[in-house]
Amino acid sequence: MWLSLRTYMSEKRLEVRFLTTSDIADRVMPALLAEREAIESETGTPLEWVTDGDDKGKGVRLFSDGDILDRAAWPVATAHARILCA
Repeated sequence: MWLSLRTYMSEKRLEVRFLTTSDIADRVMPALLAEREAIESETGTPLEWVTDGDDKGKGVRLFSDGDILDRAAWPVATAHARILCA
């Protein structure tokens, strides 16, 4: 399992993602998806659910507008990381 922060500098977008290998996700994702509405309600934002079987794993991603070079964007990025770790 891994948590990562990605930045798309040309688009000024940030991505926080929590992913795990497909074998673990295949056991966990059905329970998470069953609670999807409640999870998104608690986080206050829609999440992108990665459920396909690609080699990058499965999990959830959260996108926001922001430039990683702008320190004002950092609190949002770290808040999103905390959301996905909760």
